[in-house]
Amino acid sequence: MKKLFFILLGLAYYLLIQLTIVENTEKNTQTNTFSFMLHSKIPQQVTLYVGAGRVYIQSIQCDDQNISFPKRQWQWFETMGEQTSFFLKKGDTSCIASMQDAKYTLRPVVKQKLTFLNYGILFLLIGLPLFQFLFKGFIWALDKIKNKTKHENTFTIASKQKLQTTLPLSMLFILFLGIGIRILYFQKFGVMNFQHDWQGHIEFIKYIANHWNFPSPSHGLEYPQQPLYYLITASVYTIAIKLGFSMMETYTYIGYVSLLSSFVFLYYGSKFFVLMTENRWTQITSMLFLALTPSIVYLSARINNDALVMALASFSLYYIVKSYKSAFQIDFYKALVGVSLLFMTKISAVPLELLFFALLIFVYLQLNPEKQTTTLLSMQKKFYIFGVIGLFLIGFTLLRVYLPIENTFHMVNSSGSFPKQIIHTFNTSYFGTFNIDKLIHKGYSYIFGEDAIRYSFVTYQYGTMFFGEFGYSSFIKNHAILKEVMQSILLFGLVYILGFISYIARLFYASMLQKLLFATLLLNFLLILKFMFSYPVICNTDFRYFVPSFVLFAYIFSQGLTNISLNRWVKYLLSICIGMLAISEILFFGLLLT
Repeated sequence: MKKLFFILLGLAYYLLIQLTIVENTEKNTQTNTFSFMLHSKIPQQVTLYVGAGRVYIQSIQCDDQNISFPKRQWQWFETMGEQTSFFLKKGDTSCIASMQDAKYTLRPVVKQKLTFLNYGILFLLIGLPLFQFLFKGFIWALDKIKNKTKHENTFTIASKQKLQTTLPLSMLFILFLGIGIRILYFQKFGVMNFQHDWQGHIEFIKYIANHWNFPSPSHGLEYPQQPLYYLITASVYTIAIKLGFSMMETYTYIGYVSLLSSFVFLYYGSKFFVLMTENRWTQITSMLFLALTPSIVYLSARINNDALVMALASFSLYYIVKSYKSAFQIDFYKALVGVSLLFMTKISAVPLELLFFALLIFVYLQLNPEKQTTTLLSMQKKFYIFGVIGLFLIGFTLLRVYLPIENTFHMVNSSGSFPKQIIHTFNTSYFGTFNIDKLIHKGYSYIFGEDAIRYSFVTYQYGTMFFGEFGYSSFIKNHAILKEVMQSILLFGLVYILGFISYIARLFYASMLQKLLFATLLLNFLLILKFMFSYPVICNTDFRYFVPSFVLFAYIFSQGLTNISLNRWVKYLLSICIGMLAISEILFFGLLLT
């Protein structure tokens, strides 16, 4: 009855905050305006979407409140309508919207959207009671499955001592080598080299810094992105501007967020490798990929959210696996904080949330109800907390990207028709070819380069994994040997593909943890395919879209190589290839930075 009372109270509150909107569907052609009436049952802060086709809305005046919408420099060309928030008194309020001149008939649309405060209230009143009901059903179903399977063996819970991840000297050396290269790279190039959509990211940062509110996702190029990175960098931007720094100096300070994030990424990546295996060779090989791969180094000096995603992904992976090995008795909340912050940084990082959830289920089903009752009850509590936080963040995200005018969730701004990048067909030629000879001959995979490289998925993925989608002709002019070094990286880097194939070949015999880690990587790949099919342009096929899975790639590459290095001569040969690759990458940065 108590839950029913709160649900009914929530429904009553929802009806109370709903506006009655009376639209004047006729446009005043002389003044380019249209009017509408709002009726509110209570005084409240409201969020409205107002639009008239694709016509730009200049301002909205509601009684004595006037809201203007200056045109943004990088406004997305598919924008529709404007979002505004203001205080509404009880009763009727007359509003007039002014728009840019339009020569065709328009039908104005005005829609209400829940404020984030109202979302929070409704989540507490309606969402939580409904979730509690569903949660009981979920636990009941798990217990039914558990009773049918009846595992005789209890889940082996690792001790705290076994979960210690002290980094050996070899790993510390590679860690500091990677940090040193990133510092030198940042000092040499700042944040303007090898960039992706930096103007769009800056516009998002500036919007939050100026308004401390979220923009309509349909406007700026990066506006559908999750907000955590932009909230952090908007704070840096605001402080730097108030201290009198120039715009370029401010951009540099924003770049420090990426640089520091890359340090966190390397640190927790190294701890993850030590946690996953005691094999020193596997640890070192994994760490070399993270520390020295050029395209990953570039992310440490870039204005976008990828570096923060890398940092939170490695942090989350480490604590998810560490907590899993203890049956989630230690570090559960660190893992939960990590995946929650990660999801609020990038939606495409959701596979790590699902990995966490899958491991929770697996451990719960493996626990012995007679010998591990206390652990089972503790797991139920953690399931509940995980579910509540996850549900709240999903609802928050869907609310933020929802466009009432178009009645859709606006997840991305991309037309899929960028000049000279359109992928016309996804056929066997595109997915089934690996033109490694063409790639090695060229030395890199430029987005506007050779078609044999660009229009071959595996070729382009492999090339951008090392060097991104950029051109290097100006750097090669300064150092003629640079091209040969890049070619050697692409040649010796083929050992990673060998490791990947080996890992897949042994996957059937691997542990459940190993299988779920690979499933996480596979889900990331499926999300990339969905994005590619929706927006078929070359820039959407860059390896950087695997950013939440970089640590997984490193581990899978090295573990796969370990699987086939049982013979010492094979291991020597693989070690030579890895060593030559590392030397080539260090030489590459030596040339690039001079």
